[in-house]
Amino acid sequence: MIQEQIVSFIEWNRNRGCEAKLVHEAVDYPTKELQSIPVPDVLTQRYTTLPAAFATWLQLVQIVVAPHGQAWFLTATDYREHSSNSISEQEAAFAWNEWEHMSLEAAANDADWQQQIRTFWDRYVPIVMIVQPEYAFYAIDTHSPDGAVIYGREPEFEESDEIAASFEEFLRGIIDGTLKWYSQV
Repeated sequence: MIQEQIVSFIEWNRNRGCEAKLVHEAVDYPTKELQSIPVPDVLTQRYTTLPAAFATWLQLVQIVVAPHGQAWFLTATDYREHSSNSISEQEAAFAWNEWEHMSLEAAANDADWQQQIRTFWDRYVPIVMIVQPEYAFYAIDTHSPDGAVIYGREPEFEESDEIAASFEEFLRGIIDGTLKWYSQV
């Protein structure tokens, strides 16, 4: 069950020096009924479908940050804090859709290229932001029946590769060592 898998994933990361916490409402899981926390509006307005496993992630997880802040999983808080197209000075340096903004800026004088970028990001919702050793991301394919996960990196964020058939497979791959979500050097 995805809830147990997420709880195990949080513990696994905590044991490896990551800052990893469940939301307050989920602390007593599984003895406590999971409280309904709505998926952030910015996601439901942009993406017509989100995998159920990812929606559960948004309900359960407060924070997962790699050592030295080199990468982090996005949580409901990240999507809510950066729900507008602009970033205020009080907000974190990277919005959940930062790589999309960077790509659009690079394509500023090319309307066709900008549309291709928007079309890409309308399909893929970022779930992990990586800033070291290079800018990169993991994202869920909202058009995939099981929510396949892709990996992309700079300079062309939209040139990506599928690395897991589902969000659950992605989490399992990290725990079993076949995937890495941050540089462990």
